Amino acid sequence: MDENSPAVSGRPTDWPPTDAHQVMEGCIRILAAGMDGPHIVICRDLCTGATSYEGPYDDGLAAVLAADREAAWDRAHDTRSQMEYSVAPLLVGLDVC
Repeated sequence: MDENSPAVSGRPTDWPPTDAHQVMEGCIRILAAGMDGPHIVICRDLCTGATSYEGPYDDGLAAVLAADREAAWDRAHDTRSQMEYSVAPLLVGLDVC
């Protein structure tokens, strides 16, 4: 069996992608897989540089929704703060000892 065959290499049978649609589908699959697992919301005040964290949330979507609620609350209450909200996966640390 050829070492580059899908059965040996683990690559999908449509590898390498032959058109933009296949590339886009692959990117979407990678991004969607990254939304699984716990995520946190990172809150950064652009004026002071202060950073805080909220979470963990069950998955990326829950964290995105929480970040959106925070931003909406800031807008509704005209806090005049310049907050930036972002979402990141909460990765499990490696025990290297």
